[in-house]
Amino acid sequence: MNKKNWYVLLTRSRFENIVHDSITKKSIETFLPKIRTISKRKDRSVMIDVPLFPGYLFVKTSSDPAHQLRILKTTGAVRLLGYNNGPVPVPEDSIESLKI
Repeated sequence: MNKKNWYVLLTRSRFENIVHDSITKKSIETFLPKIRTISKRKDRSVMIDVPLFPGYLFVKTSSDPAHQLRILKTTGAVRLLGYNNGPVPVPEDSIESLKI
């Protein structure tokens, strides 16, 4: 079994929550950092949670292409960020600092 690393997954616009929920149902660890902000409506202001990085979420998977394909087959998932030779892992301490 390959060691699991965090990767950045690009999603379709405004599909972050849908992709997050779908991948979580596949028993794959995900992380979608959110911030609370004020949304102005015509008649009121509402506090809502929005993604910290719109269009992106983090997934923890191995570098095995079969595992990554399961993620990419999710509705709304576009690609894992990286170079021509494959996706680039995100350091574990970067994810931990975002969780704080």
